Amino acid sequence: MSAKDAFAWYLGLAKRENECLISHVRATAGGYAVARINGKHHYLHRLALESRLGRTLEDGELACHRCHRPNCINADHLYAGTYADNMRDMVLAGRCRSGGPKGEQHYRAKLTADQVREIRDQYAAGEISQSRLAERFGVSLPTISGIVTRRYWRSVA
Repeated sequence: MSAKDAFAWYLGLAKRENECLISHVRATAGGYAVARINGKHHYLHRLALESRLGRTLEDGELACHRCHRPNCINADHLYAGTYADNMRDMVLAGRCRSGGPKGEQHYRAKLTADQVREIRDQYAAGEISQSRLAERFGVSLPTISGIVTRRYWRSVA
């Protein structure tokens, strides 16, 4: 059986959930539907996109989901993109820990950018210890250490 014919069969098994076609066959740890066809593993979302494009994806091309559901095999929800495209899409969709709000905008922020500058200036001038800074600003010593070593708040000059 060809990969194209096998994909058509798997497509028939998919269940519609809103606009997505969700495959409930075996999935990877990341949730991507995978099937063994002629002894080789195939990602069903890749087969869906290749079917729509009428060609195989090139080296470095990924089948990226617009719907952000890894087990969706609706070709209309997929586009050919690079790894960078996929990562940018993940950040814009808010699905990336490091792509979320930073600094004062983060929901757990206890300090402002101005306070971070003040902490760094005072510590660099030798005016005050890290433990005193922690007491003064109401944060932990590891937080102050992370600020002065620029492990935290890197973008603040």
